[in-house]
Amino acid sequence: MFSFARLALFSAAAFTAVSALPIDLPVSLPVVGSSIDLPAPVDGVADTALSVAGGVVGTVTGVVGSLDLPVRRDIVGVASILSDATVALAPATNLLKFVTAQNATVEALTAPVEEIKTILTGTVTSLKALVGQDASVILATVDGTAQLTVAELAPIVAALMTIVFHALGAVLTVVGSTADSAVTTLLSAVGSIVGELLTVVVSLVGGILATLLPLISSLIPFILNLNASQVISLLGL
Repeated sequence: MFSFARLALFSAAAFTAVSALPIDLPVSLPVVGSSIDLPAPVDGVADTALSVAGGVVGTVTGVVGSLDLPVRRDIVGVASILSDATVALAPATNLLKFVTAQNATVEALTAPVEEIKTILTGTVTSLKALVGQDASVILATVDGTAQLTVAELAPIVAALMTIVFHALGAVLTVVGSTADSAVTTLLSAVGSIVGELLTVVVSLVGGILATLLPLISSLIPFILNLNASQVISLLGL
């Protein structure tokens, strides 16, 4: 279990990096799916859709392959479901990464947050449909033609968690200790769904937590600040 001293070190590093961003956005956030011009992401903070700390993105790319290539979906396992979800989450999560003190309101945040919740909820439903399936299905590669190891699947899980919690963490950094309770509640609802998703993944893929935890260590401050209790319990934080 993490001590308060270690949590302080994690929090200081993560929140300092995000809070250093000079970002200029309109008072209201664009509608998800609309055509917008966003500032260029800042290294280490506004990551691309599949970017994860510690070089995970390279592993994900190697496992998933080019998303532009046609893939077989005769067999749909965890990797395919999570990879599709990670790509689908990119527009809404990117909006949250560029909030400012002026537009970090319930009114402005509700649309992208609801989009994230909808995608995650659908992902949980798809994962639950795998319960009882053979390991060859559950651990199938994205194209369904081979089987992944647990070590190969963990970075794909980490990629989804990273894109979500980096976005939520960006908002938390902006609103700080003066956060409107309604904003915190809005964000916490996303953390709860991620907890449900992770619970299903753990039930499907035994032993994945030991491989997953080092890949998501940078997310721990955000998880704790959101009080994502189910994730905290599963990770033993």
